[in-house]
Amino acid sequence: TIERLGVVKDPQRKGTVWANVIPVNDEKGGSIPVARFINQVKTTNFAGADAKKTGGEINFPRQNDKVVYQTVSIPLPVYIVCNYKITIRTEYQQQVNELTAPFITRPGGINYILLKEQGHRFEAFVDQAFNQSNNVADFSEDGATQILTNNAARLYKFDVETLKPLAKKVCPTKAEVSTPINYSEIAEDAKGCPGMNPLNQVQKV
Repeated sequence: TIERLGVVKDPQRKGTVWANVIPVNDEKGGSIPVARFINQVKTTNFAGADAKKTGGEINFPRQNDKVVYQTVSIPLPVYIVCNYKITIRTEYQQQVNELTAPFITRPGGINYILLKEQGHRFEAFVDQAFNQSNNVADFSEDGATQILTNNAARLYKFDVETLKPLAKKVCPTKAEVSTPINYSEIAEDAKGCPGMNPLNQVQKV
């Protein structure tokens, strides 16, 4: 889900134009000139009329000082800051990892990305914190069984009834799964696993 948390018009964010430029007094307004070019039709009409008046001919060769310019101006830019909250909900942790990866990698090292829509460009800055929450701590034994066993069995199309005798023989019990493992009791060979790295542990090691 995408939720807009608020819109802020900060007077300190003025971009390249810091002064309040009053719009020009014409039908279209505009405060900042962005282009200026000669209006060929109007310039020709004025030059022809002036030549006929002074020389008797419309195209009488003479220096023309009545050049008509057309100026294109734009309104004063207004800068606002929009804050959005993106919430991602999935059933599996791997799905969360895959969906959040673009938010981490695409903005680069400064958490900045340029968005384009209908000829407009918008600067976007991704928050450096990616908050995560889950309900693993509130799971009952049945809930843990659903996630650790039944969902995986359904995903990989295992025959649960056939695997039950083997699971009872070699798999940890529900009590063992719910009991934290003391890092000092982990075998030295197993400590080479990235999942067993002290930097990846929630409990103090």
